Parts: sequence; C-alpha cells; structure tokens
Amino acid sequence: MNYFHVDKTDNKWGPRCNCLGYALNTKEWVCFDRFNQSCYEELVSDLEADFEWTRISKKDMILGKDYVALRFAGNDYHFMWRGKKGHWRHKMGRQPVEAISQKEVFSRYWYGDYFGTIFLFEVKR
Repeated sequence: MNYFHVDKTDNKWGPRCNCLGYALNTKEWVCFDRFNQSCYEELVSDLEADFEWTRISKKDMILGKDYVALRFAGNDYHFMWRGKKGHWRHKMGRQPVEAISQKEVFSRYWYGDYFGTIFLFEVKR
C-alpha cells in the first residue's frame, strides 16, 4: 500500500502530525492513499506487511513492548499508541498528544464516532 505523507515539521509531535504519523513515530501527517469502509481488513493487512506490525489480542499485551490500537469510523480511522511502560497516548489531528486510560482505549466508543472492532498490533518504535 502507498501512504500519503505531507506537512513535515521540526516540532516534536507538532500540529502537523496526525494519529497515524504519531503511531508510526514520525513527525508527519500520514494517510492511506486509498480508504473507504469496504477495505478495513485490507488496510489492517497492509499495516502488518508494510510496517511489520503483528496483530495480537488484548490478553497478549505485556509491559516492555509497544502497541497500537486502531478503530474505524465510517470513512475515518484513529490510532492510539501504548508505550513499553503501559501508558496509552494518542493524537487527534492537529491537537497535541494526550494521555488516555486503558479503560478508555477498550471502551465501547472512542469520542462517540469510533466504535466496533479494535485492531491491536505489537509494533517496534
């Protein structure tokens, strides 16, 4: 899959970095080059292949490893990252990085719009 990168910035996690850029540990706004509701599973497979992310289940999570959670909302998506110490963080568009509780990450909804399957990945950052 190809990804669309724009708006490089020298600021640490500045306003030009989005949730996917943050999850990828870049300082860029990163988007899927093609995205619609009918291709969720394909996008998940592409993330695994392109970035060597490994899909896991919640019970497989341990301290000392990085994880990313992904949820879709119609024609949008959102990523959250959990660091090696177990703290979750995310970045909504041009907003600053925020801490978020694990309870919120595994809640029924994220911000009212993102619901359904939570795709979890073990990642190397």
